[in-house]
Amino acid sequence: MSIPEYVKDFVNAYLEYCGSPLKVAYVNTIPQKYIQNDNVALHDYYLDILVTLSNNEIYNIEIYNDFGSEQCKKSVAYTSWLYSHQLKKQETYSKAKKVTSINLITNEFLENNEFLNDYQLRNEFTSKILLNNLMDIVLIRLDKTPEKEYTKRKQRLNQWCRFIVANSYEKMEEVAEGDEMFMSSIEVIKDFVNDPDVIKFKRNAQSKLIDVRNHNEKVKENKDIAKKIQAFSKSNNYEKSQKH
Repeated sequence: MSIPEYVKDFVNAYLEYCGSPLKVAYVNTIPQKYIQNDNVALHDYYLDILVTLSNNEIYNIEIYNDFGSEQCKKSVAYTSWLYSHQLKKQETYSKAKKVTSINLITNEFLENNEFLNDYQLRNEFTSKILLNNLMDIVLIRLDKTPEKEYTKRKQRLNQWCRFIVANSYEKMEEVAEGDEMFMSSIEVIKDFVNDPDVIKFKRNAQSKLIDVRNHNEKVKENKDIAKKIQAFSKSNNYEKSQKH
């Protein structure tokens, strides 16, 4: 199976969870621009994922280790960019389709304590939605998944979320329960982890992180030394002034 097939299954599970009659029409995976040169082989993995539904609505999917205000601004900016760039030159805005950004996160952000949190443009006083076909920012709390009881209709999304946060092959297989889609994705993950280009990229990233940490520690150490020298100098000057 291919990455688009996994994405299609996940988004269809999300639509089913929300009770939507819509289905995925096609998936477009775009290589991220910063993966290039020696890491060109990683284009198969580092992707911007865009999904078009049967009514031409657009979905964007992102996943974050830590979601805060900076990441929220990024999500809003990219969603807005997708909305404004979907139209061709001289097309009227009436043809613009709704854009939804699905952000998979594992932490609390602005008391978003529900498993699924949906944000739209609303009237501050009446709570009425500005337009139903503008933009949605959706935050799915992966860490909230195990706390929920699910009907059969909603179970598929729950299964996907539990699979995404599983931290071992054993737990992945436990969530998969022999399902062909999930079992094949485990093989994709194993291929990814053992890919020489991925290993090299990870090592380089870790090396750069260590260099940054060492640099920051050295800067801090130098600042501490400078403070001690300054304090010692002030002390000496004070003692000299007292003698005079």
